Amino acid sequence: MAKLTLRERIFGVPLLYNLFQRAVGGPEEKSARLKRLFNLESRDRVLDIGCGEGASSSAIATQVRQYVGIDHSEPYISRAKKINANHSNAMFLVADASDPVILGMEPFDVVMVSGVLHHLDSTTIHRMLSNATRVLKPGGRFVALEPVFTENQGVIARLTIAADRGRFARDQEGYERLLEPHFRQVRCEIHEDLLRIPYTHICISAQN
Repeated sequence: MAKLTLRERIFGVPLLYNLFQRAVGGPEEKSARLKRLFNLESRDRVLDIGCGEGASSSAIATQVRQYVGIDHSEPYISRAKKINANHSNAMFLVADASDPVILGMEPFDVVMVSGVLHHLDSTTIHRMLSNATRVLKPGGRFVALEPVFTENQGVIARLTIAADRGRFARDQEGYERLLEPHFRQVRCEIHEDLLRIPYTHICISAQN
């Protein structure tokens, strides 16, 4: 396992990571942004892979039929359960998409990730996407919002993404190459105005 950098250790603390997220765009803004970009609907059952500490999960949970958040971090999941204790349709588990508990659930309409893929190498992503297709219902969607490098990107945005604790930010073609073996249709949109700081995101929607 690679040694964690100081930045990774700092943002591994839920409180510190949440403070940073509020500084660049709070959880309320994030949840509204994700609902709009991912086209989430009230009938959807949603699996959120890498849900983190759940600060934006509650607003999403109120808009969908069921929300299941999973993460490898026990501190994040513990905090997510406390934040979302009043949402009966929200569930949080220390798990990944290959967990028997997840595989045994009713298939999901949407599997979502936000700021997760750029932390993972290609082998890990292919394994995750294979598992995601197993838990999606026919015609279901995999959606993602990630930092992206672009050809004419501003210097500040490029340096900010390069300094991120995620070590695997890619360009659009790089993300598409990862998803295309798993889904029959992959669509991407570039956004440069989602945060309070110069930054470039790619919104990905893939259908099985």
